[in-house]
Amino acid sequence: MPLLTALICPASASRRAATPPKAAVHTTPALLKLYLWGYLKRTRSSRGLESACAENLQAIWLTRNLRPDHSAISLFRKNHPDALKAILREFNLICFPIPRHSTAIYRFSFELVTGCAGGGGRK
Repeated sequence: MPLLTALICPASASRRAATPPKAAVHTTPALLKLYLWGYLKRTRSSRGLESACAENLQAIWLTRNLRPDHSAISLFRKNHPDALKAILREFNLICFPIPRHSTAIYRFSFELVTGCAGGGGRK
């Protein structure tokens, strides 16, 4: 994948912000795997991904028992916004392909749904 090599490439190192001294340095592929796993599991917050690295066996296996803190995950997102956007776009096309020449008809059932935004209960 050319996008993965673009993300890992040291040419983008000039754009990187200085990491705080207490933040551990984690490998980019491990953080990318964690980010894609969190995207599939709908865990998008840095603190949620941090706690998943300690509790969830899938995340522990993907990161090879690395436990990045929330600041390392947020710095990864902050330092690579364009590459992550492009990778997620490609990831969505691979995982959720769009039927191009499909003859299927998609029907949507519009049922009566009432919402109550103001307190009074459902009628």
